[in-house]
Amino acid sequence: MQFIGVDWGSSNSRAYLIDETGQIAGTHIQSGGVLQQSKKEMAEYVASVRNLWPDAADKIYACGMIGSSIGWIETPYLPCPAGVTEMGRSGVDTEIGDIRVQIQPGLSCRSPFGDCDVLRGEELLAIGAMTINSRFASGRACFCLPGTHSKWLLMDTGRVTSFWTNMTGELFDLLARQSLLREFVSGCAAPDNAFRDGVARSVQGGSIGRIAFHVRSRALLEGFKGSHSTSYLSGLLVGSELGEALKIKKEYLPDEPVCLIGSKELVRLYKYAMETLGCEFIAIESDRAAAAGFAALHKQQPKTDE
Repeated sequence: MQFIGVDWGSSNSRAYLIDETGQIAGTHIQSGGVLQQSKKEMAEYVASVRNLWPDAADKIYACGMIGSSIGWIETPYLPCPAGVTEMGRSGVDTEIGDIRVQIQPGLSCRSPFGDCDVLRGEELLAIGAMTINSRFASGRACFCLPGTHSKWLLMDTGRVTSFWTNMTGELFDLLARQSLLREFVSGCAAPDNAFRDGVARSVQGGSIGRIAFHVRSRALLEGFKGSHSTSYLSGLLVGSELGEALKIKKEYLPDEPVCLIGSKELVRLYKYAMETLGCEFIAIESDRAAAAGFAALHKQQPKTDE
């Protein structure tokens, strides 16, 4: 039996046709998520997914920002600790247009820094990665999910115990497009020497507001512009995120690798940053993790007579 899982974010949506073992039989990607969609467009998107895979449309799961205050309906947050059992029991059945969809709840916690935090969708990818590599299921584990809002999750025997958020991707976009630095930044960040220099400089310490200005001063006084400045800025922000996160990881599980989950492009940058800082990691591609997470969720559903 096949079913459909939709990882529905704020800026894009990815629908998967999945079998019960968590293997992907089809993928449908749409640029544009809930931030760009009206309720009518959300319904049209679900209809297009159903029409693409009509034989699997009896069971459609969705996670991510579709269950937020800017999505279709707002689903409640589950308090941590929580695992796939609690998630499977807490999905909210609704109709998007005339199509029945189960929207997953998010999670809430008190972070290791003492702050309250929330997430939607990343927990499912962590559950999926845990099923792909059982090393992360048997005891404590640390997961890094880079993105617009990067998430770091701490888990213990398959349950999320705590997590925190870094606005790394959004800060990069704002600084590169709307700040004083924009005239010196162009192209895409790459795992190159400039990126490495940014990572290394950031972990030396200092406020990100101060050291980010180095992008401008380096351009004016040393001629570093364009893609070099882009990579350096990205390295500063990623390095700031990792420098803080790896201190928590060292206290929580010093001898185990980080599970790095994301798109090929982001994983490429974070792998280089982690290598620069001497951090061990195991990378899992986000599509695989999402499909495996939806499959784990699907197994928690009550059995019905055929």
